[in-house]
Amino acid sequence: MQTLAYLDDMFLIGQMDDVLSALSDVKASLEPVGLAIALGKCEIFPNGQILPSQFDQSIAVAKSEIVILRTPIRQSHYVISSCLEIAKSGHDQCDQLKSLENPQSGMLLLRYCHVIRINHLSRTVLPSWISSAVHHHDQLTRNTFESLVNCHGLTDHQWLQATLPIRYGGFGMTAIESTCHIAFVSSWANVLVRLPSCFLNLGDQVKAIVSREGHDHNVQSISQSLQDALPRKKSLADILQNPKKLQHKLCQEQNVQVLESLQSDPQSLKDAARMRSIQGKGAGAWLESIPVSTKFTLKAADFCLATRMRLGCNMPQCSGTSLCECGKGIDRDGYHLLTCKTGGGPVWSHETVAGAWCDCLRHLQIVYHREPRDRYANSDAKADIVVFNA
Repeated sequence: MQTLAYLDDMFLIGQMDDVLSALSDVKASLEPVGLAIALGKCEIFPNGQILPSQFDQSIAVAKSEIVILRTPIRQSHYVISSCLEIAKSGHDQCDQLKSLENPQSGMLLLRYCHVIRINHLSRTVLPSWISSAVHHHDQLTRNTFESLVNCHGLTDHQWLQATLPIRYGGFGMTAIESTCHIAFVSSWANVLVRLPSCFLNLGDQVKAIVSREGHDHNVQSISQSLQDALPRKKSLADILQNPKKLQHKLCQEQNVQVLESLQSDPQSLKDAARMRSIQGKGAGAWLESIPVSTKFTLKAADFCLATRMRLGCNMPQCSGTSLCECGKGIDRDGYHLLTCKTGGGPVWSHETVAGAWCDCLRHLQIVYHREPRDRYANSDAKADIVVFNA
């Protein structure tokens, strides 16, 4: 039997008979000082237990379905089914994203609105109870991602890369299934350090309840998942001593381990070079660009091609037998077009950057000259932009 009280609010936790007996004792102790319990404001949670015949009918009986801050609580079967329904409710949202003409906008909305939809559940619900929901959620994220960029049938290796943060060469499509254990334990750790010392024994009670209901495997499952994500040469006890930003720290370590696994077994030297390149400073800036104007918006076809190249997919426009303007063959990966100065990407990139500078100068009303001829009489060098009186 456990009693928790704060000012005039009291919680009685225990078996039904013990709770009703304690309630009578509280009422009896309040009467001599002129106080009374407002039974109409009280509520009892039977948790499947049968109410005794002497139960005071003026006390409201809580419904079996309780949702607090969009988190279902109470019986496991109800929590499991409710979480799954929450995950399935994202279908309409994802269908709307798929119908967008601009995949750049769709990708931003997918990352910032859908991927995080059930983050709160991963912090408040046992990982084993939420497993079906997070699996459905992650699969929906993957299907929507593939549809947005017209890149169906990604391999597990490519999708694993997509789940990494952008700075690690991914797309920020976080897999909740791989982080829910970290989120749950981090949530508990942050709560426990804020509780007064008289409440700390609640942790032992919760563990006892979990074991009594036959869910002790949850503790083992959570522990094993955390061990895989722990920073090297550190134990779980060391980490829990400083729970500040614990979830961020563990997810960071997990991302580093995933990245190392992707880099340790590249399919080719091209893949190894690609993984190094897409982690460079600013290499993923195009994924975070908000399409507020044409200058910050990629065409749908260009966005899809850039996505395929970042993931190492074959280019559908490159058959392997096509010839470039320079006369050389175009490989299926499209790498030749990235380096060819005759008809490839360097020319287009150069013109795009120079054009952006000219737009800025024109907006500031600064006089400039684009690629002036005969500027340097004794040299073959040619300036891209000459700025006057700047």
